[in-house]
Amino acid sequence: LIELQDSNHLLPDAYTWPAVWKACQNLLDVKKDFAWINRIFELTIKSGSVNELLFNNMRGFLPPQYLQKKLKTKEDVHQLTVHDLPPEWTCNTKIRRKRKGNQKSHQPRRTNEVQNARSKAQTK
Repeated sequence: LIELQDSNHLLPDAYTWPAVWKACQNLLDVKKDFAWINRIFELTIKSGSVNELLFNNMRGFLPPQYLQKKLKTKEDVHQLTVHDLPPEWTCNTKIRRKRKGNQKSHQPRRTNEVQNARSKAQTK
């Protein structure tokens, strides 16, 4: 991971970090390996690659108090979403936007051709 960070040609991204955190979850002990975990956490947020998947992995592994301290909040971290994170944590990711109001799902706009074809079919 350190070599990856130091490389001018390779950069960790939204695919790299979830795998790193999953490996940490399987191989490290939160209490015994705290120095390593803290270092990986700092590298992760510095990369700006925290997306939904990664945030879920981190919440599943890190103690809630640790994330609360890093986020400077007293809120339950399991109730937070990626949209609640500092922008520098997510600046290099594509994050789905929040839904407005009570919309159940987002319907993509139909092109004029599709709309016209439907209109013609309905009038026949």
